[in-house]
Amino acid sequence: MSELPLDGITVLELGEGVSAAFCCKLLRDYGADVIKVEKPGSGDKTRRMGPFPGDEPHPEKSALFLYLNAGKRSITLDIESDDGKNVIRRLVLEAEAIVENFPPGYLAAIDLPFADLRRRKPRLLMTSITPFGQTGPYSSYKANNLVSFASGGEMFMTGDPDREPLLIAGQQADYQAGLHAFAASCVGIYGCNHQEVGQWIDISAQECQATMLEFALPWHMYLGLGQGARRGNQTNALMGVFPAADGHIGIHVMQPQWPRFTELAGPELREDERFKDMQSRLVNNDELLAMVFAWAATQNRTELYHEAQRRKIPVAFIHTLDDLLASEHLNARDFFQAVDHPEAGRALHPLPGIRFEDAPVEYGPAPLLGEHTEQVLSDIGVSGQEMAAMRDRGVI
Repeated sequence: MSELPLDGITVLELGEGVSAAFCCKLLRDYGADVIKVEKPGSGDKTRRMGPFPGDEPHPEKSALFLYLNAGKRSITLDIESDDGKNVIRRLVLEAEAIVENFPPGYLAAIDLPFADLRRRKPRLLMTSITPFGQTGPYSSYKANNLVSFASGGEMFMTGDPDREPLLIAGQQADYQAGLHAFAASCVGIYGCNHQEVGQWIDISAQECQATMLEFALPWHMYLGLGQGARRGNQTNALMGVFPAADGHIGIHVMQPQWPRFTELAGPELREDERFKDMQSRLVNNDELLAMVFAWAATQNRTELYHEAQRRKIPVAFIHTLDDLLASEHLNARDFFQAVDHPEAGRALHPLPGIRFEDAPVEYGPAPLLGEHTEQVLSDIGVSGQEMAAMRDRGVI
């Protein structure tokens, strides 16, 4: 069995919430040893965010925390204390990278500036994730997922044209910032080792969102066209989401697939002069839309999906969460892995979407709060007596 690409790499995870944790989850998925630094007593705020089994809050049973932190090591440490700062300085000597999502200037304000840390470890990488970046007039502004999603332009494009903009499900702005940070960190770790120089990566959640507007922003910049206008679930009669008899289906039929689509949806579409070519279908979009709605409402979504695949027509059914768990395809690929946790019990975890031949990802459980504090501190030479004194002072 081969090693994962990041085996032997140690990463310090600082901060709270989703973005840094998701970045480090992916780094851990591909082999890195992630040391998660949490506040003594309370730990990462995601331990309190849930959801929880039976809707009963418990710091070791948050589904969000369990997902984001599988396989990491947790230490508790007050990094604002003198002892805590000294521990960070010593841990840096053992690490290749730091990933943090504190407000700009926070680490420098508590006497842990990157310049000093890099002097201790010249090849050190630090990836910083913030709502608006380290510089600029908004850099000190606070934001949550909704603010990042709105400020990056995605919300302008989401929803019905005659309604208010919509926030899509989940914490996508935070996850996208974490995903960008993961990619940047992988490149940065390679660059620091190859060029033998440390690097500080500045990740702006707003900019991550703005770079993912597909063709909308480039078209608007280059041509002055408002391609980002909200279009709801139907871009046109042959591109959108439609209610089926037992759920919803997605259709994206281009000109080459039109003849095959009419065989599937009914010969009356092919024989109707209003729909004889692409231009005619655009002119008569409302009439065609009504017919597609009526046809889709009679269809079983899964049967239609497989028949459309057989005919090479891009039609799919909208998967519910139960559909994902029951998917014969995902289960055949062992996408879900059962993980046993000492407090939360057994739960399924989705594997990452990228796989390496002969190097399968195997999840361990998310750590208990401070589970690895003594082990990690002992590894950097902190004695049991020193740890006891720090524990008495609330440092760990």
